[in-house]
Amino acid sequence: MRNLLVYLAVPAVLLALMPSPGAADVQAGEGIYARQCTRCHGPSGTGNEKAIKLLKKDLNLLRPEVASRSDAELLRIISEGRKPMPAFGTKLTAAEREDVLAWVRHLQGRH
Repeated sequence: MRNLLVYLAVPAVLLALMPSPGAADVQAGEGIYARQCTRCHGPSGTGNEKAIKLLKKDLNLLRPEVASRSDAELLRIISEGRKPMPAFGTKLTAAEREDVLAWVRHLQGRH
């Protein structure tokens, strides 16, 4: 009986530790963010000073009003854009947009 429990428990633990098939990739998101987002949002998410002055907008992704938005809302903004931010719905795949969101959540301390 004890051996049977071990045989059942080990696969269950391994499955629980595996990322789900649709899980966002934080490392991939970091690379995409570096290429697509740092011009305005800066490498740390607090905003690029030149872009802030030029656009006269607060581009800080770490602000509570940004961090408190739902994943669905932020994915919509990434996909559809929001002036002056361009839409990335046709520039990035859905998985890439989720990866970027995962990186933004990492920057916000919400891993």
